[in-house]
This record gives sequence, C-alpha cells and structure tokens, in this order.
Amino acid sequence: PVDASELVLRVRNTLAFKRYQDRLAYEDTATGLPNRPGFIRSLDEALPKLLARHTTTALMHLTCGQFGLARETLGSRAADSLLRQAGQRLQTLHSEKADRGLGNSLSDGPRIGRIGDQDFALIFPNLLHAEDAAALCKDMLATFDAPFEADGHAIFLNPSIGVALTPGDGQRAEALLNCANVA
Repeated sequence: PVDASELVLRVRNTLAFKRYQDRLAYEDTATGLPNRPGFIRSLDEALPKLLARHTTTALMHLTCGQFGLARETLGSRAADSLLRQAGQRLQTLHSEKADRGLGNSLSDGPRIGRIGDQDFALIFPNLLHAEDAAALCKDMLATFDAPFEADGHAIFLNPSIGVALTPGDGQRAEALLNCANVA
C-alpha cells in the first residue's frame, strides 16, 4: 500500500521537475531570457495580433562581435557574466523605449531573447515609421559604447545589428529572424 503523504510528495516532485524541464526548454540559463525556441514560440503567438494593428514591428538581431574571443580568452564563467550584462543593458534600453511609447503593447509576447551564442533579438512593435527602427538601432549601439567588465577586464563587444520589419520582411518569427540575421 502507498502512503498518501508519500504519493503527494512524489506528485509534487514530479511536477516541480516538469516545470524545471519546461523552463530549460524555453529559457536561456545564462541570462534568464527566452532562448531561441522560447522566443520564436512566443513571437509566433504574438505576431497575428501585431499584424492586425497595421503598424510596423521591428525585429532587431544583435550580434556581439567580440564575444567569441572573450569566451576563448577569459573562459565560460566570464562569458556568462558578459551575456548577463549585455542582456541587462538591452532590457533597460527596451524598458526606457517602452516608457516613451516605442515597443510597448507587447504584453503577450517576448521583448528580448538570447537566440544564439552571441546573439540577441529584440522586438519593437507599433513603430509609426521605418525610420524609427534606425533610431532604435543607433540607441542600441550606444548602449554598448561603454565597456563590459569581466574578471577585472574591460571588454568591448562591438555589436552589429540587423533589422527586419513586418509585414514586408515576413509574418512568421523564423522568417523575421532570418531576414534580420542577413541584414
């Protein structure tokens, strides 16, 4: 016979492990941001609503150019610290822009995700003009002007940014990411 309290404990542990597995499947452990599958899944769910608004949504793909060298030189612990710092800077920038009316109204989808080893993606919905995306790129690059700190070293990540705009560059997350990556 199975003790009821033991059964409850087993079910609780099983559910906790399932939540942990789900988190690992869709969240980047170094930054706490959505990973590529999590970002794509959430964005694909949000895109129909964004497209229905008949405004421009920008997907920005940022690659940290010196990240690979930093990882090789300083090791994975320092590299994870750099990723966390980069993610925090991008989240701060996105929040500031949302407070000013850019990139808001995306409560049902991701705003930022880590989509590759040295790659981040950001979504800015409800842009009035495509030129707004260029201004946002400029601000994103300025966010990386100051060096990052890792193990007592000042590191410049030298980012590059590609942009894809809805609806012209795609209406699915993967298509938008591919366009932004190539740009």
